[in-house]
Amino acid sequence: MRPKICVPVVASLRDEIVRETRKISTLPVQMMEWRVDFFAGYERELAGVARELKKILGEKELIVTLRTEQEGGEPNGSRFDYFALIEQILAEGVADYVDAEIERGPERIAALREKYPDSGTKIIGSFHDFEKTPEREFILAKLQKMREYGCDVAKFACMPRCPGDVDVLLMATAEMRERRPDYPLITMAMGEFGRRSRLYGGLYGSEVSFGCAGRASAPGQIPCGEMLTVYDKIYAGKKHIILIGFMGSGKSTVSRELFCLSGRPEIDGSVDRGERGAQHPANI
Repeated sequence: MRPKICVPVVASLRDEIVRETRKISTLPVQMMEWRVDFFAGYERELAGVARELKKILGEKELIVTLRTEQEGGEPNGSRFDYFALIEQILAEGVADYVDAEIERGPERIAALREKYPDSGTKIIGSFHDFEKTPEREFILAKLQKMREYGCDVAKFACMPRCPGDVDVLLMATAEMRERRPDYPLITMAMGEFGRRSRLYGGLYGSEVSFGCAGRASAPGQIPCGEMLTVYDKIYAGKKHIILIGFMGSGKSTVSRELFCLSGRPEIDGSVDRGERGAQHPANI
């Protein structure tokens, strides 16, 4: 599955936010995330700004996200009432999605979903670990918890300390997709090691990948132009050959031979990013 590309807007002033949104509306991406914690305006303006941004974006989807400093956001975000913002966006239906960090209060998130069942805004339940990559069982449990609490989409982001950590996330994504094929997932590994999860995540079941069209909002985001170039190669059809194995098992050698025999495009992450020996897919 070719993931949708979502790019953030992290400007602080309303005019600048609108200007960046107009630029994004012309790009070949499908989604935009407005990071409210960067916003220098007043709380009473939030719904109106979101409504204006959605109007500019047209058919492109809008995510409204407020990140606290503990969740990798800006200290400025603490000025806003977290759950009041989520409720306002749901009540007025001014965005396609609103992000809700599941650890802040899953019962409150579930209650808001029940209170506004017909809202045009869906809830993305999210979990972030900026220190490490948890075990596969932990990832699966969090994704399932988001579903149980009524989140329309489950999102999991973590920080890998080695290439193998990325494999843990991707394998957990694939397993959750197999368990719940109709439940939308967004997963990503952050930082330099995690770059390949933003490119190859769709092969495992992640439906959205966060890139950037200017200033990034999280570590490891890739410029959307670079993402599109890779996407056009690896998501062009459904007949991929994906080679997965331990370091030294010959993935790159076999991939190179398949390229010579078939002439099909080859994507080898270990060569592209100096990660030779990582347990990752080489794609034909």
